[in-house]
Amino acid sequence: MEKDDEDLDRLIDELESARIEPDPDMDDVPEPDLENDVDDLVSETLARIHEAQNQYRKAAQIYVKLASQEPDQSRAYLEKAAEMRQQAEQNAKDEPTR
Repeated sequence: MEKDDEDLDRLIDELESARIEPDPDMDDVPEPDLENDVDDLVSETLARIHEAQNQYRKAAQIYVKLASQEPDQSRAYLEKAAEMRQQAEQNAKDEPTR
């Protein structure tokens, strides 16, 4: 049992000496630029959400971005973008003028 305690103490000493102390000076760390990342964040789900909210132009923009990001499904996304633009035009015609 005493051998186990010695091994455990040795292991604790090794781990203590291997500890990395964090540098509390965070002034050198630049702020992340999230502005551009948010604009590039697109998904089919996001496009469908905009479609469900009758934001057809925004949905069309997202489908165009998806088409450029996923060449295998490019044709389907571009067709959906065209459909969204048509829907946006139809809604603009149907809205009463103020």
